[in-house]
Amino acid sequence: MIRTLGLSLLLLGGILVSFEYAKYVDNRLRAEESILAFLSFLRREVGCYSRPLGTAVGHFSDEVLESCGFLPALRKNEIIADCANNALQILPVGEEFRAMFSSFGENFGTGYRDGELKILDGYLEEGERLLASDRRNLPRGVRLFRTLSLSVTLGLVIMLL
Repeated sequence: MIRTLGLSLLLLGGILVSFEYAKYVDNRLRAEESILAFLSFLRREVGCYSRPLGTAVGHFSDEVLESCGFLPALRKNEIIADCANNALQILPVGEEFRAMFSSFGENFGTGYRDGELKILDGYLEEGERLLASDRRNLPRGVRLFRTLSLSVTLGLVIMLL
């Protein structure tokens, strides 16, 4: 009886770990999409309306960027580099994406309108490339992780029987 319960818990643990990893991947993609949506919005605000950052941010809303504190901090006119670095401590993004957004925070807001537009275009292009790569590769990793975790769990169950 106790053995069966233990084996069932082991099997359930293996299944839950694989679902938790899939949830992490979904959150990672959602965070990267949110950052790109913000950069795209900022590109439009600067390019079309020539709005300063503090004014432009008041017109943008995103659940992921709100919950990590990035947008509320920008609305309080905090330095964008600090806001980006604080948000990156919370957001589950890949290392390359993390470096790209951190670099954006350090470089944006230091020049004139045309220079800012070029900076935004460059970061948008880089971010879209990284997101496309993650969209292509991460689901493969989820399938592999699910297969491996279930295989290992079933192997342990068989060995303990």
